[in-house]
Amino acid sequence: MGVIEQTPRRRNQNIHTTTQMIELYLHARAAINGYDLKLRSFRVGL
Repeated sequence: MGVIEQTPRRRNQNIHTTTQMIELYLHARAAINGYDLKLRSFRVGL
């Protein structure tokens, strides 16, 4: 019983960690895209 109880908890923890990493990746991509857009609009302004 003990082993069966521990396994799903560990799996959920891995899913949570993966979700956090995906969120960080998406935030980083959004930040890079926003920075890219700022640079482009700045160049267009010049």
